[in-house]
Amino acid sequence: MVYSFLKEHSVIGMKSETLIDLLGEPTGYHEYDHDLAYFIGGNVQSQYGEGYLLVFSSKMASSMGIELFRRLISLLTSAFGFLLK
Repeated sequence: MVYSFLKEHSVIGMKSETLIDLLGEPTGYHEYDHDLAYFIGGNVQSQYGEGYLLVFSSKMASSMGIELFRRLISLLTSAFGFLLK
């Protein structure tokens, strides 16, 4: 699911309102209120909730640079491909 979503939608530079329209209201929390966080998966339990936490961070995208952010997405896709497809 995550893989196909990221393949279909260019989230870099996307407004929070657009992400919320596509994914619904955030289901998790990560550092700041403006970070959109969603629990995905469901087969992992932590003190924060059930599932992996997928975060769309405006701070991360702007400070890391677009290319590094793309590499991070690629790495996550490779590492968690079984979950993301």
